Amino acid sequence: MLSGYRCIFYLTVYDSFFQLWTTGVHCLESILPFAFLLYTWFFFSGFIFRMLGMSFSEEDNSGYTALGPMLIFTFESYRSAIGDFNPPMTQFWQGRESQDVTAAEFMVFAIWAMWVLNQFLTLVFGVNFLVA
Repeated sequence: MLSGYRCIFYLTVYDSFFQLWTTGVHCLESILPFAFLLYTWFFFSGFIFRMLGMSFSEEDNSGYTALGPMLIFTFESYRSAIGDFNPPMTQFWQGRESQDVTAAEFMVFAIWAMWVLNQFLTLVFGVNFLVA
């Protein structure tokens, strides 16, 4: 810790290096609120996806074998934010159409609406990162 402080002290002696340091610190301070909001949204959307009964294809999630379902949905939200679009699967509710057609169709609609909302909001967050 003390050696890190000494390195920063020597950077302050040389103005050009100090400006680089302060610019980097300013960038990190500006990005942290957006990053916190983005990762909170990933977790929240994963939670909502899980509650709605949404699923993803097994072949796309083969690398997630050791993770729980909540983390899988969070990572799927992240994957869609970076452009790896994987449409939701609604087998859970399609299998329930024989019991209650209206409820099953509404839940399929809710899954797709949440998926589109997730795409839109992650696009807005991504554009904010680009502009900032």
